Amino acid sequence: MSLTKPKLLGLAASSTGKHLIIAFAIAVTSTVAFKYSFVEARKKSYAEFHKNYDVKADFERMKKAGMFKSVLASGEIGSGW
Repeated sequence: MSLTKPKLLGLAASSTGKHLIIAFAIAVTSTVAFKYSFVEARKKSYAEFHKNYDVKADFERMKKAGMFKSVLASGEIGSGW
């Protein structure tokens, strides 16, 4: 009754190859899942925002709120310009 010798020659190479394939599959799966769950949803919401966005109305709202130093709420040019 003799014990079988453990396979040590090439052990690291065989396990590394297997683990690289598994890591690549996980990376591809994660990338595809992230793209379709976050990126596509964000693209859709940005497109919806820009479809309804009125630049001039937003500028007038910010001007009336006094957010600009160069344009006063009355529409005149601010001081320092």
